[in-house]
Amino acid sequence: MPPDELLCYENSYTSVYWNQRFGYLRVVYKGVFVGDNFYEGGQRQIQEAQVHQAQRALYDLRHFPVSTATNLGWITQEFIPQMRQAGIKHLATVPPTDFYGRMSAKYILAKSAEAGVEVQEFPDPEAAAAWLAQVAQPAQ
Repeated sequence: MPPDELLCYENSYTSVYWNQRFGYLRVVYKGVFVGDNFYEGGQRQIQEAQVHQAQRALYDLRHFPVSTATNLGWITQEFIPQMRQAGIKHLATVPPTDFYGRMSAKYILAKSAEAGVEVQEFPDPEAAAAWLAQVAQPAQ
């Protein structure tokens, strides 16, 4: 974890950080979703976006797994609108290495773009972070 980041939440499949230097949420997926941890992790991402008034987020999806139809429904019908309402406008993503994870992520990111979120894909977290640092954050 970089020294300018604060760990906000962690469970078996995800870690959520706040980058204090550049003012963005960083979410790292670590593997398969298990039970209610999936929804709890999503709700915590929404809460952290609200608390920090985040407009930007970096999603490290390299270990993002395939999503079930139920999970995809929740993400597209609940999570994306709530993250957008919380203020998220720009997403920098690092794609999953798994083929099926990529298919799930591609669908989710397309729905995010339809909701008005700017989505950019990068080969690694460093390139994603560099782009987010360039995206204007309005004065608070």
